[in-house]
Amino acid sequence: MVNDAVDPRDQLLKTAIVVAVVVLHLAVLAASVNLLGVKPKMPPEHPVTFLDLQAPTPPRPLVPPPPVPPAKPQVQLPVIADKATTPEQEAQAVPAQQTPAPAPAPAAPAEPDYLPQFKIDQVPTMPDSAILARIVYPPLAAKQGIEAVVFLELYIDDRGVIRKVNVLKDPGFGFAEAAVKALDGVQVRPAQAQGKPVAVRFRYNMRFKLK
Repeated sequence: MVNDAVDPRDQLLKTAIVVAVVVLHLAVLAASVNLLGVKPKMPPEHPVTFLDLQAPTPPRPLVPPPPVPPAKPQVQLPVIADKATTPEQEAQAVPAQQTPAPAPAPAAPAEPDYLPQFKIDQVPTMPDSAILARIVYPPLAAKQGIEAVVFLELYIDDRGVIRKVNVLKDPGFGFAEAAVKALDGVQVRPAQAQGKPVAVRFRYNMRFKLK
């Protein structure tokens, strides 16, 4: 019987021979190409686009239009009568009426120099009964049964007019507003120093009590 099995070493030898023949043919082909000077065709390169950045051209300055000459003012000459005016006629001419200037507004009285309370001989006399009649008890405080004292400093001039009221202590609930409103327009007897009425800064406290 004939052994049909193929020896692996024979098969490997055949493969090596085939590879060697192929390599030899490629080498011969390359050599012939170099001798003939034929260069293989390469794909064309893609063109590169360059963007030129240029500074913008400055705008041309606007040339102003030539100035228009101003119109010449028209002078109107007075009309001269044919007949000369006599001095008597000129005296009889009615003069033009002039609007009288408005009377100047009266100047505000200057702020007096208020003396402190320790420099006066007699304190101002306050009309307590008139002030009590003008006081309105704050409704919210009255509803909640709140009593309080408001400490004030009055600026009284030498005529007994209360020029200004400063609230030194405000207990809130509308007590200070009620006290200042009650003193508005009240006339008092001014303080005195050396027998003369003077302006003074006078401390005045108002107590709010519920009956």
